[in-house]
Amino acid sequence: MCIRDRDNNRAKAEEALGAWGAATKVTSQDIMKEYAAYRQAFAQIEAATKITRIEDLVNKFDKAEQENFELFKFVNQLCAEIEKLESQIKDMQKQIQLFEGQELNQEKTSEKLRRDEEELAKIELKAESYESKHQKAMKTLNSMKAMIENIFTALECHKNVSPELLGAHGVTESNMMAYIG
Repeated sequence: MCIRDRDNNRAKAEEALGAWGAATKVTSQDIMKEYAAYRQAFAQIEAATKITRIEDLVNKFDKAEQENFELFKFVNQLCAEIEKLESQIKDMQKQIQLFEGQELNQEKTSEKLRRDEEELAKIELKAESYESKHQKAMKTLNSMKAMIENIFTALECHKNVSPELLGAHGVTESNMMAYIG
């Protein structure tokens, strides 16, 4: 009876080993397909960027991430400054209206109005300058978002990340760090 049990156990072990071997072949093929896909994606990235080493690509990506973060902070600073300047413009416009409506000494009123208008012109020039910088920064930020999404898609990272984590609208300012990191 021991021999029969031993033969049955050996048969079961060989059957399990055979099934495991078949599963291993499928897994190995899948791994090879995935490896080929990664190599193809990297070849496309290499063709587009002329970067041949993954370490260099990662370093460039990290550098771009840092620059992007700095631009993001700069855009926020510009927005805050623009809001401040817009508030100052409104205050100046209120003062101008106040001075126009009052019947004060014509000489004092005209001098104050002239100074306020000069100040307003300076503030408006400054606001235009900040708006231009803001637009440039937003253009760069949008370009970075497109690059991040292209790299993310080329590396097929979207297959490994849940849509709830990244959102359904692609790369945005609010989820950019999730795509990068």
